[in-house]
Amino acid sequence: MKKLLSNSYLCHSIGIIFVLVVLQLFVAPINGRESVINSMWMVGICYLATAMTLPRITSYLLVERKFYILPVLLSVFGIAITIMFMVRIEYSRSIVFYGWLLSFAWLFFTAIIRQESQRLVLFAISNFDVNSLNKEGRVQVIELKKPYDIRNIKGSLVVDLHRNLSAEGEKFIADCSLNNIAVFHAESIREMLEGKVQTKHLMENAIGSLQPNPLYMTFKRIWESLIIIATFPITLPIMAITAILIKLENLKWSSKIGH
Repeated sequence: MKKLLSNSYLCHSIGIIFVLVVLQLFVAPINGRESVINSMWMVGICYLATAMTLPRITSYLLVERKFYILPVLLSVFGIAITIMFMVRIEYSRSIVFYGWLLSFAWLFFTAIIRQESQRLVLFAISNFDVNSLNKEGRVQVIELKKPYDIRNIKGSLVVDLHRNLSAEGEKFIADCSLNNIAVFHAESIREMLEGKVQTKHLMENAIGSLQPNPLYMTFKRIWESLIIIATFPITLPIMAITAILIKLENLKWSSKIGH
């Protein structure tokens, strides 16, 4: 089973069939036909969106995928529900809820099963001890050979940015950055793997990359926006009361000045 699920396409094909079949058998019969169809489409799209988003976020942050399943699923389903509510598309809350629950269960279960096959692959310019990162087991670092070719990069690049580099190496790093390939500092990778942070300088960003990942930044903005929207029922009344009090205070002072 572990070998079967190691293939992402096969794993997620089984996953989406599992989710939709269970919903159809146990949840769909108690709902109207139109709402069932709309909800099934919504759950399927949300599952696929989550499955495509997770590996991109976790490969950039170098964290285990299972820890990001919950926030990504909540974000994706939250966006989908908001869109359906705004365009007034009928959907079943029970199907959406159980669809979210089943998607989370399958993605979390398979993330644990596939943990070894999901080991992150990094490509390295070897101006540091490459084997010191390979020993950690959570990443696989492949040493690049000269001449460097950007087409050989199938993930992210890792290099010791504080050691001397050849002109060819510097140009290659610049090309990777311009082509949205994350370039990590070797010491930052080691700190992430060991869970120990040693502050020696302030040069790269907080996670040791030369540029932010566009997908990660988009996800961050969406997540922050959802939090703001979710807190509107609390913040809007407070802001309204504050505005009224300020207005009353201004009227009070105006009347005093007029007298």
